[in-house]
Parts: sequence; structure tokens; C-alpha cells
Amino acid sequence: MDNDKLSSKTAGKPIRCRAAVSRQPGEPLVIEEITVAPPGAYEVRIRIICTSLCHSDITFWKLTVPPACFPRILGHEAVGTQVLDWDCESECGWRVVSASPTRQGIKVGL
Repeated sequence: MDNDKLSSKTAGKPIRCRAAVSRQPGEPLVIEEITVAPPGAYEVRIRIICTSLCHSDITFWKLTVPPACFPRILGHEAVGTQVLDWDCESECGWRVVSASPTRQGIKVGL
């Protein structure tokens, strides 16, 4: 799908996408459809091209004591394309690489 079509169709709206979800420590991951809120201030929407599970994902997947938190979405090392900016003024279509654990408010190089 063309990035411009995706950004114009979904600007300001939640989207549905797939995620590898861990419901309980050590249980098999399940690919589930989830709802993702629209980007807030200083956030962007990224179409993920590829992601992987690393050692820290496996560590958190096995945790049974704090900071264990379930359900949890794994796969924080991703490559993708920016498709929507919080103000829709920046250029969509940039390639994005993040090797940092992602969480709300983290800055991603675009």
C-alpha cells in the first residue's frame, strides 16, 4: 500500500495491526490483531517492515517477578517506514531504524 494513501486514510484514527503477544511468562507467543491509537505529540506512525526478538525480549518473556508485565508485546528492534507524523507536515516515507527498546515518548531517528 502506498504510504500517502495509508497516512491520509488513517490520520487521527486508531489502526488495527498484528503483534506478537505474550500472555503469560514462557508461554508461546500468539500473533494477535491489536488496536493502536493515532500518534500523539512528538510521536510518529511506522509501518514495520521487519522486527526480531533479541535476548532482552526473551528475558522479559520469561520473567515472573517485577518488572514482569503481561500481556506484553515483544519485538522492539524494528525497521520500518514512517507513514504518519503527529503534525502531518514532515515528509512521509523515510526509512526508520531503532535499536533501542521502544516505549511511549522515546525518540526515534527519522
